[in-house]
Amino acid sequence: MKEAIEGIQLAAQKNDLAEFSKMDFAFHMALIKGSRNPFLYGAMVEYQVMFKHYLSEISRLSEKPLATLAEEHLTLYRSITGKKTREAKQFLFSDNMFYYLTYFSKYLEQLDEE
Repeated sequence: MKEAIEGIQLAAQKNDLAEFSKMDFAFHMALIKGSRNPFLYGAMVEYQVMFKHYLSEISRLSEKPLATLAEEHLTLYRSITGKKTREAKQFLFSDNMFYYLTYFSKYLEQLDEE
């Protein structure tokens, strides 16, 4: 997870969306693997093409710059490594809700334009 967070930070500094997305996927897969839930990990491996696409679309469609997205990942990383589980859970809930709404609202807008 540490290598992925460092890669996210570096990609954000370079404003490299492709590399950011690659490292974002690595970060999330490390989190999922760390959950020690073999079913969840196996499912995410099975659907990794879709998961990678989802993560890259979230970054691409976000109005936030990559530097802000990288900072959000760093906040989560620090919460997890600091064993602040309540803080991490709250962050994940609010952060995921924002991106879920962002992704799907922009997707629906694109459908309206077609």
